[in-house]
Amino acid sequence: MKPNRRRQRIIARGPAAMLVVAGLPLSLHNRAASALRELSPIETKIVVLPSAQRDGLLYPEEFLASLVRGVGGFAVRRRTHGSCDSPAPSSITLLYVPASDDERLLRRLDFAVFPVPLRELAARDARGQQLRHSFDAITAAFRKILGPGGPIKPNLDVIRERINRLADSEALLLPPRNFFVDDKLRVESLFRDLISGSRLWTDKLAELPLCLVTRDTVRRLPPGQTRKAFKDCRNLVFLTAHPSAYDGKARAVEGEASDGELLIRVKGLYRFGAALPNGFHHDVQFEYGRDLGGVECECAQMGTVRVHGSHVNIFINDFVRGANVKK
Repeated sequence: MKPNRRRQRIIARGPAAMLVVAGLPLSLHNRAASALRELSPIETKIVVLPSAQRDGLLYPEEFLASLVRGVGGFAVRRRTHGSCDSPAPSSITLLYVPASDDERLLRRLDFAVFPVPLRELAARDARGQQLRHSFDAITAAFRKILGPGGPIKPNLDVIRERINRLADSEALLLPPRNFFVDDKLRVESLFRDLISGSRLWTDKLAELPLCLVTRDTVRRLPPGQTRKAFKDCRNLVFLTAHPSAYDGKARAVEGEASDGELLIRVKGLYRFGAALPNGFHHDVQFEYGRDLGGVECECAQMGTVRVHGSHVNIFINDFVRGANVKK
């Protein structure tokens, strides 16, 4: 019997990346999936979700629900049963056709995926039809995006390098809705600038304030250690937790998880498409042991909560956990 070369190749390589395509018409989505598979490494997970045949609004609620189930369900299952050291999918990239309602698409997946617009496919031909209906235009767009000089690999490499350091001073790791730049601006607004392209992925978001902390100013630091951490406008210090405090493997999806639950899970495992360790979070506290005193936080599950005590754990998906968290 001949060996199964495909299986050997999958085992030999690293954890699979995930490519998700949104905005193509139903009539071409199967052919597009095959074309993308031909252009991608063999271990890549390909998901092509069809949109309406008619040009215009491409991302209605039913499409977004299917997207969450397809992306979130797969990613959470793989992270639940896979290795903590080599998480799979290793990355999640969203290729999408720009449309008048694409903000709904980007807001739903938020900062979990690396979004890449297929702008050429939103252009129109001589008959006024969008090029997303042309198989030749679709394959050409895929080759441009995935080929040498395309935006995916260099940008994802930058994001992975920044994310994988798990540094206190890495702005991309901050919880989007719970780090206040000022009274009205949260760090999520700066993240949207990255997604829109108005900031480069190499941008360090230097306007966010950093402070030096020691064992004398914050809890749980070894004697003599000094760290540089972000402090928001409320004077809350965001210190990345030690890996020993992570939760370990992602919790299994029990039964029919809601779309909201899947979204929360996948946002806790990925940031701008790059995989994070399960359970990564910040220990958030005031300096010098001052009680949090009922400070308001935005919890992904409970909504607005008030927090007391010496510190609170805030995860990358804005889930808030602590002994004294009250809705």
